[in-house]
Amino acid sequence: MANTLTGPVASASAGNRSYGIDDAIELMRKMPVSGGSNSDMVVNVVRTTLESAGVNVGSVLDDGQAKLDRIAKRISDLQGEVGDLEGQVQRCRDRIRDLEADIAETTLVKERLLLAQQSNEGAAGDAKDEDHDDIPDTRVSPIDGLINEE
Repeated sequence: MANTLTGPVASASAGNRSYGIDDAIELMRKMPVSGGSNSDMVVNVVRTTLESAGVNVGSVLDDGQAKLDRIAKRISDLQGEVGDLEGQVQRCRDRIRDLEADIAETTLVKERLLLAQQSNEGAAGDAKDEDHDDIPDTRVSPIDGLINEE
């Protein structure tokens, strides 16, 4: 009787490669599983078909567990990377907060010094510009004594 199997089961039974969990997943995706007893019947048909094709279901289950372990390890690694990145982000946010506080303090001190400088310059300018009409001028010009009044 000719081999009438097709797809992953056919290639595994033909000896091209071993049948693994990914092949079983692909096969189960194509099955009409709607839950309940229908689902149990489909799984039994798939198991029986795999066994009749020479596929060791125990090996597929072992491959499935190995895949789950690899996935769990990768998830753990990625969660660690995310944790490291979140730590870096938090350190950057803390540094930004510190720099913003430094900007605020520097700006405040600069503005106060500028006001003090402007106030000081204004007071010095006001003193020079003040009109002192009520105070007699007692300064003597060097040429005052040389001019004869007529």
